[in-house]
Amino acid sequence: MIRTKGIVLKALKYKESSLILDIFTEDQGLHSFLINSVYKKGDQRLAAILSAGNIIELIAYFNEQKNLHRLKEVQYAYIYQDINFNLVKSAISTFILEICRKTIKDNHPNPELFQFIQRCLIILDKQEIADPDFHLKFLIRLTKILGFQPANNYSGTDNSFDLENGQFCSYMIQSPYHLEPVLSQYLHGLLSETDSQQTIPIKLNKLDRRKMLDSLALYYRIHIENFGLLNSPDIFRSIL
Repeated sequence: MIRTKGIVLKALKYKESSLILDIFTEDQGLHSFLINSVYKKGDQRLAAILSAGNIIELIAYFNEQKNLHRLKEVQYAYIYQDINFNLVKSAISTFILEICRKTIKDNHPNPELFQFIQRCLIILDKQEIADPDFHLKFLIRLTKILGFQPANNYSGTDNSFDLENGQFCSYMIQSPYHLEPVLSQYLHGLLSETDSQQTIPIKLNKLDRRKMLDSLALYYRIHIENFGLLNSPDIFRSIL
């Protein structure tokens, strides 16, 4: 039996009234759980608690030798006040969940990663106006925990970010992995902000924001095996 906090990454309906859930737990890492009698007539509370993206507290029958564990009890650890009602915040949280599903591969505990994701979701929920670059800053901060953080060695001569080597260098226009200088300067600003934890005025227009997202997604594909393509940026193109 375990008692821990978790973030629901995926919820799949099973048979008539059950769910199979992928939950990233604080104490045990990523695991799959089964829970029965979720869909009761006139009572959708349990289904709501187990929606993807929710931060929960759970008690489960847990066996390290099994791939599927059974949930015994579950409740909210944090109740979102705005994410579920705000189109922009909802899109950003959907993106965060997709990144988590693609980067969290094993069941080893990683409390630092859990607390980082939890903190990001709560900060996003509490922002009065959603930061349009929130998803970019999330990607950059996540690279530090995952072990491939970009070096912030930007200078007048090293004015292009090399996606393969993770550092700034002289711009080679023929290289598909060298960001153009304008985008590289934006990336330098985002890196400086995440390093200092202070807000630095960076003004990205919609087109540059999309280019930056595509570039960071490519950076992840280069450095994470089997990362694949993202689906949620299509949502961003219509919302952000």
